[in-house]
Amino acid sequence: MKNTKLLPAVLLIGIAVSISYTTETQGVMSLTPPETTVSKEIPQQEAKIVLFAKVMEPAFAEDYINIDITTEVQFVATGKGSMCSHIINNYVEKKYIVFRAIPPGQSGEKNPLSGEVMAQYIMIPKDKSDSIFSAKTGDILTVFGRPTIEKTGDSKDVIFIATSAYKTGTETQHKAQTQPILENQPKTSQSSQQTQGDKKKTSVSTDISSDTAVRLERERALAQGVSKKQQKEIKRILAMDKSKRQQIVSLVSKAENAASKQDINSALQAYKEILEIDPDPDSLTAKHGIAMCEGIIAFHDKDYKSAIISFKKVLEINPDNLTAKQSIAMCEGIIAFHDKDYKSAIISYKKVLDIDPDSLTAKRGIAMCAFNDKDYKSVIISYKKVLDIAPEDFAANANIGGAYLGLHEFDLAFQYLNKATLINPERPEPYVNMSCAHAMKGDKDRAFRSLQKAVDRGYKNIEHIKNDTDLPEDFRNDPRLNNFIK
Repeated sequence: MKNTKLLPAVLLIGIAVSISYTTETQGVMSLTPPETTVSKEIPQQEAKIVLFAKVMEPAFAEDYINIDITTEVQFVATGKGSMCSHIINNYVEKKYIVFRAIPPGQSGEKNPLSGEVMAQYIMIPKDKSDSIFSAKTGDILTVFGRPTIEKTGDSKDVIFIATSAYKTGTETQHKAQTQPILENQPKTSQSSQQTQGDKKKTSVSTDISSDTAVRLERERALAQGVSKKQQKEIKRILAMDKSKRQQIVSLVSKAENAASKQDINSALQAYKEILEIDPDPDSLTAKHGIAMCEGIIAFHDKDYKSAIISFKKVLEINPDNLTAKQSIAMCEGIIAFHDKDYKSAIISYKKVLDIDPDSLTAKRGIAMCAFNDKDYKSVIISYKKVLDIAPEDFAANANIGGAYLGLHEFDLAFQYLNKATLINPERPEPYVNMSCAHAMKGDKDRAFRSLQKAVDRGYKNIEHIKNDTDLPEDFRNDPRLNNFIK
């Protein structure tokens, strides 16, 4: 499995991961043994705590696109103020409410022309905006959502698209809670206290105090609802002495950084270090992270049965972890596919789609099961669902072409096979199927020209073509086939 990613959040149990699945079920079917192709899944992740000043910097925001973020902001006002950008207006037209906010603790610079506080823009759907209209300037809000980068010419603007927000305190309370922590931090972390105008210093500030991290997690838990085990873990860590709590949060951050670089082994080691510091049998943060990492590693090694065992351990701690549920279903689908139990494989892949309706891997898996059963109509239906999401998907176009070939609908077969050659000109499979289509139509000259293109791109299984009874006998016995055997 390539491009495997583990993306945990700095949460006290709520580790989130995203697996990019690549398996044999993603191959290109032809009259030849299938080969594999790679695709990336859009990660589906749990909320990740990030400083507002960091996530709103374009250089950092790019790291959080398509990732759910939990952040803390200081409310300024509703409305777009003096901003007349068409970007803002577009969101307003889509029934979003606009409000402005700054990082907690900052005073906010004023626009010399309008006199209003210069702040960042957050969009929230109207039906989720009740808390915004009751907020007062200076109130601290915990906001959930994702950043997006809007480009205008050469400039980039970061806008935060919120899914929910609620009040967690006031500016005065925030200063009282965070100042004692900040006073004990190394000088290198003090940049988080700089003014908004000091962008260079603000952009390099990535620290967040352990108390703030724990408090944000507690507020998130109360807002979203968590299991009793998770609530107990949060209370347990809050009751620790400050030094031990800081060590744990620091190691979780270390695991996060390793995972963001796809270094799952280092992330696993960090969680094991947490377990050494906190060997309490009730310690769930480390056990959760270890189980998730071991599941990912086992999946990477194609040890799907061990991966299932690890992901089930995750569910014992966090029964609502969708990534673990999805991963188990995916592993079960792959195992069933390998065992040629295509009916069971389809059931498992459909479980994946129940969690992530846009999972290309699951859609491909269902299509490949149909292909192996020679249910070409189902193949076409399934792969067209892939094309609804990824129109330029090579495997989908190539395999739809192969399915139409199986149905002897040659014009449609050529349509999709030709598109596949444009998407990836170096793959031989479309040319093999085009060769077969021409042969079935009785045009042997074109069949051999297409076969030559396939051979030029690495195709070698000529004996399979000679023995394939779906092809006309005069084509299979044509001496020109021997020219391709080396």
